[in-house]
Amino acid sequence: GAIGEHRLDDISLFRPQGNSSTSIYEWRLDQPPWQSRAAKYELQVVTKSLVVALKAAPSQEEQLKVAFTIQQLLLLLDASGNNVTEATNQPSHSQKREMSKWLLDTLVEAGVYESVEPFWLSEFSIKDEKHRKRQPPFFSQLKTYHGWISEFCRWMIWNTKDCPLSRWKDFFFACRIVVRCETGLEAAEFILPLLVLDRICFGSVEEFESICQEFLLILDFESDNVMMDSGERQKAASGFFSMIETLEYWAEIETEQRFRSKKSLSRSNAKKSTSRRRNDNSLSNWPADDAITKIKDLISRVPLIDQAKAATKVGMHAKGLQLLELVARMDVVEDFFESSRGSRGDEMSSSCNYMQQSLLRNVNIDLMKTVLSNLNDCETLNVIGESSYLVNPLLQVTESIQWKEASGDFEGALQDYDRAAQARRFCDPIVESSIEEGELDCLLKLGRFESVLSRTTTEESCIDKISTKAFAVEAATHLGQWDKLSTLVSENETKGVEFCPRDVYRQATGKAMLSLRDRHWQSLAASLQTARVAFMDN
Repeated sequence: GAIGEHRLDDISLFRPQGNSSTSIYEWRLDQPPWQSRAAKYELQVVTKSLVVALKAAPSQEEQLKVAFTIQQLLLLLDASGNNVTEATNQPSHSQKREMSKWLLDTLVEAGVYESVEPFWLSEFSIKDEKHRKRQPPFFSQLKTYHGWISEFCRWMIWNTKDCPLSRWKDFFFACRIVVRCETGLEAAEFILPLLVLDRICFGSVEEFESICQEFLLILDFESDNVMMDSGERQKAASGFFSMIETLEYWAEIETEQRFRSKKSLSRSNAKKSTSRRRNDNSLSNWPADDAITKIKDLISRVPLIDQAKAATKVGMHAKGLQLLELVARMDVVEDFFESSRGSRGDEMSSSCNYMQQSLLRNVNIDLMKTVLSNLNDCETLNVIGESSYLVNPLLQVTESIQWKEASGDFEGALQDYDRAAQARRFCDPIVESSIEEGELDCLLKLGRFESVLSRTTTEESCIDKISTKAFAVEAATHLGQWDKLSTLVSENETKGVEFCPRDVYRQATGKAMLSLRDRHWQSLAASLQTARVAFMDN
């Protein structure tokens, strides 16, 4: 269910890059802001993210932006180690002194001292900094994921600067430049949950609504008002899920720890725990109670069913299934336990059918079946089909197709496609097109290439010739009809036909075979790369 690493082409926190990116993400999970300090996060950003970004910067301008951020964070770190309450964002000559021993030792231990030490004595500054404060929504206005997260983070950073309640405003403001860099994407992703939490806790009601609107736009794959292509939208969805999961984890762990302490600790130990929590809050100055409440408010504003649909759209099928299960349980659990206190309690507690029907009633059955089919979970798919009381014969045919395709019974699936075509021939054109493509896909898997070529190229055929060109390309490739294949590939390129990733793979594979036959090695390499990317996107 995870998104392939090729879908996150930039340096990204959410794509494993050895032990570094994994450890920084896991470290953040264990450091909710009310149990941590800004200095801890500043150190992580410098040692784990910015040093890498500095070396990977493609231009001198990007290097200077990263270097400026390192300089600012080193000043904040040194000030926090010397118990300085306020650190300025612009270094002066009077501040240039020896680095404190604890910071020097920490950087040496992290193995980055030689990389960052020159920026301790640097005097980078920004002259006449004027921020063009764009207003949300951002997601519908930008073409790339990096462009969106850059503008979104900068908007929140400048809002924290003007907010007297913001706890870590100096840390955020020091990162205002690096989030604009392509190589600073990891840093932007790393601080995104903190920025969101800061704004929903200490910002205005309007800011909270704007943040909710941004997330709803990310999840709305049916909207035509978004400028991003599918690849960039996949990155945005992945970034959203990582951010929201971090906030959920922080809130759940804190709530669970409090519940356990209430049950297991004595009165005296509870007082010590409360005192320790107060000390933690005094150190971080971040109220845990308010944070947990606001996280729950944010989560409640982003419907689980929308998250499930988005996860399925970007290929995160396991995540989609998990969210659908939560949707199914959300209503039935409360009803079950409330009713169990009344006269029907014994009856309901012993009735598996009641629970089963209630779960199915609260979930999107079609979406659940699609997810299970993509996960090749034939047994669960079959159980859901038998348990659902949906008697619509068209839905039963659809379910049968999904089950048979998942189990490899393409002959049976082809027969079901014929049944569905008879019932839907004059219905929704989109559904009709998917049936046609499903039939052709089954024919290809069954090795009936002549039938595919005949149905997709014969003038008497009533199917959509444009949307099925890729099937003809694959059939001609298998049959070795090189002249026909060359004609099909050329037509598709000339007309600029837009294909889904699966069809792009077929088109690129056909072109690769032609290039191999004609010994056009450069074209062969390009076609194979296109086919590889499309295969991973599928």
